[in-house]
Amino acid sequence: PLCFTVGWLRPRVYLSTSLEAQLSPAAVTAMLAHEREHVHRRDPLFRGLLALFYSVLPIPGARVLLHDWSAAAEHACDAAAATAVGSHASVARALLDVAGVIVRFPATAATAP
Repeated sequence: PLCFTVGWLRPRVYLSTSLEAQLSPAAVTAMLAHEREHVHRRDPLFRGLLALFYSVLPIPGARVLLHDWSAAAEHACDAAAATAVGSHASVARALLDVAGVIVRFPATAATAP
């Protein structure tokens, strides 16, 4: 079960049908609003450029800086999604729903025929 944004120059949002099938329409809307903000902010491009910069010019704490940038980007996308759907609680509920699906996934995948 996946929902993510990928692409440097023309980022696209991908949502697996298995995740979509297990979420409420409100949770899907919140997830897609979050991912659309990654597209709007061009986060995949900036993350790639930052990773390249830190690999070419390694500085102490580069991993921490990249992690902090990623965390700030996620926070900004959550806030934008909350604005888009009209509720911070809806975004939080969607995150919990997705976490529940992911936690259950390995158990169901391991028992599949």
